[in-house]
Amino acid sequence: MTRQQRREAQAKKTYQAEMEKVKAMMARIQSKIDADNVDQPTQGQVGDAMHLSAQLKEVCDQMFNEGEYAA
Repeated sequence: MTRQQRREAQAKKTYQAEMEKVKAMMARIQSKIDADNVDQPTQGQVGDAMHLSAQLKEVCDQMFNEGEYAA
């Protein structure tokens, strides 16, 4: 196996491991959203939701080349 092939194999292995971490985090987020039962949210909960929404928008913009990441 050449040096380039080893680098490519390691990159693939690392990418797959990182994507598994992302999938696990997404599953945790979905579970939390499904379990939340907030009928009367506090201002703190509203602020937290807005903050999380902004962070997830940043991730989506980067993944889908939108917003500031648009080509």
